[in-house]
Amino acid sequence: GQVFLVYPNPANRDDYLHIVSPYSTEKTFASISITDLSGRIVQQNTIKAKNGVYNLLLDNIVHGVYIVEVKEGDSVFNKKIIIKNE
Repeated sequence: GQVFLVYPNPANRDDYLHIVSPYSTEKTFASISITDLSGRIVQQNTIKAKNGVYNLLLDNIVHGVYIVEVKEGDSVFNKKIIIKNE
């Protein structure tokens, strides 16, 4: 099935966020952006999948609620996450 996962959620602000999409393979790249609820981008990276998972190191993001947007080719996925300061 079509599985799009973002974990852990809540995430720690300086830890890895792991993202799995239905299309990620060893060869795929994704543009991943994290935006706050006002639409401001707080982090943006283009990374390559490893074992079908995108591992995004969070850049000391202030605790709060954010939207993770993953763009892979023509596909876009969004997921709301909580980032905490632990």
